[in-house]
Amino acid sequence: MVELQLQSLIPLSFAIPFTHTGALVSYPISDKLSVTGGAVEGWDKVQSNNQGWSGIGNVTYTLTDQVTLAANGIWGPEQTNKTGNKRGVADFVATIKPTSALTFLLNYDWGHEDAAAAGNEAGLWQGFAAVANYAFTDRASAAVRGEWFEDHGGTRTGTVQSLYEATVTGKYLITQHLYGQLEYRHDESAKGDAFPRTAPGG
Repeated sequence: MVELQLQSLIPLSFAIPFTHTGALVSYPISDKLSVTGGAVEGWDKVQSNNQGWSGIGNVTYTLTDQVTLAANGIWGPEQTNKTGNKRGVADFVATIKPTSALTFLLNYDWGHEDAAAAGNEAGLWQGFAAVANYAFTDRASAAVRGEWFEDHGGTRTGTVQSLYEATVTGKYLITQHLYGQLEYRHDESAKGDAFPRTAPGG
């Protein structure tokens, strides 16, 4: 099992898969440029649902010591018992480190799937995430994160909606292998009723 090279967060997790079954090969073209490519069974599956394979690739370029850019992609058949319709995602990540203590992460995803939305239309989705992390000391750090996800045809979440998320996190490294974390998170949907107010049966 290999983990996905596409980087994403929540709700951007709707845009890409978390895991794959397959194989990837990486090659450093230079000290600044590297590429990765391979074939996988699909999205979050150990066994294929259609005997088809998806291709996955990554290009990472270290622009400077402070800026790293990455472009990722996956494309292939993901619908059950169908190999003609394809699903694809393009994923772009910028990591910016203006100082040794401060790091910014910017992530944009764009996805498309044939005949996946209502009326046999193509499914489209996109999202953006931004993270800022500051290390006060070697042990203490804090981060803020904001995300937006647009499910144009309801393909990824089951309904046409825009999702928003904001998180503030404080982290303290107790030992080399143990840390404590305090986090506040807010999720919201423009649809208004996407999140249940009570637990099932409550």
